Amino acid sequence: MMSDVSAKRSRQFRHEAQRLEILNAAAAAIAEHGYHGMDHAGTCPCNGKGLATFYDYFSSKEDVLFSLQTDALKPWPAR
Repeated sequence: MMSDVSAKRSRQFRHEAQRLEILNAAAAAIAEHGYHGMDHAGTCPCNGKGLATFYDYFSSKEDVLFSLQTDALKPWPAR
């Protein structure tokens, strides 16, 4: 049986993994079609998810672009 802490970490891991999948699909769509050519509805089918999943994580394609830029500028963790 999974402890509450383990279950919470597992959910957090799945949530972050899903968020990264959407961001990767969005980055690929932007690279292929440009920002104005990429629509958020087209981002989720690239990774097999529905549009509702997109809105669970992001409010708009501007929000996705902001997240892509923010994540790109984060420093790498020290090794």
